[in-house]
Amino acid sequence: MLHFVLFLSLSLPGCIYALKCYQTDSKTGENIVVDDPDFVYCISFPFVQKGQHKMSGNEKIHQVTADGLSKDELDNEYGLFFDDSMPEYSLLSMCLFEKYDWPLLWKMSPKFSGKKPSIEYQFRCLCNTDFCNGASNIDQYLYNLKKMNSQESSVYK
Repeated sequence: MLHFVLFLSLSLPGCIYALKCYQTDSKTGENIVVDDPDFVYCISFPFVQKGQHKMSGNEKIHQVTADGLSKDELDNEYGLFFDDSMPEYSLLSMCLFEKYDWPLLWKMSPKFSGKKPSIEYQFRCLCNTDFCNGASNIDQYLYNLKKMNSQESSVYK
């Protein structure tokens, strides 16, 4: 009986828990809450160019976008960083500043035609706690993460 209870307690949380992330409605620009068991991270694009998840050149930044990210959508495995938590340390968020050299890709592939794209820069942050991606700018994003995680955990007492 003890083995069954132990098995149930270890397997059920993974089956029941769904990460809650904010998701930006593409039509209204409003953030809605999405509760999806497939989400492994919430994602925030604190700097967004004209409703797209990118920054290019010196153009003005207009709005923020938030969403959830499933394991199938990951382009890299970030779990090693987030899983390395201890009572005295935990990773709250990971932010990436990326460059996409579309002209180089364009040159390498003969199937592309039309207007040559420009280089794009993207800034995105990943986090793995409920509602961690709801802020509208990077300062507010970091402040919210700190505030959400400032309570001492009773697990380690």
